[in-house]
Amino acid sequence: MTVPVHRTCIKIDAGFPRVGSGRLSRPLEEYRATAACMLPGAPDAGRTTAFKRESGDCPSGHYVTARNFITFVERPECHGKTLFIHGLDKIRAGAADGHALPDAIRSTMSALNQPGFRLSCREVLLS
Repeated sequence: MTVPVHRTCIKIDAGFPRVGSGRLSRPLEEYRATAACMLPGAPDAGRTTAFKRESGDCPSGHYVTARNFITFVERPECHGKTLFIHGLDKIRAGAADGHALPDAIRSTMSALNQPGFRLSCREVLLS
């Protein structure tokens, strides 16, 4: 018998410590109304499964890998959706200044009229 385990996360605001402060772990679905967020995590923490499940449960959700998101410009299936963009850690920035990946994501988001989005990556990228 397979029992789904619903993922939880802790909100971390810019400029605040990452641990402590009495923060509570909350289910991912509590963040559905949030315009944008990032889900970092350790390898094999379940980000892929969590994003696939949450994009399916979210009324306007659409799961896409980061590589496919920035590679294919025409994305009609993404219009009007909340995008669950998974696997930023699986793409190399490709430029010495490190701006190629964020610029590609911003460009594609702009072409889609700035949809709501969720990003996932390994936590080491944020160190």
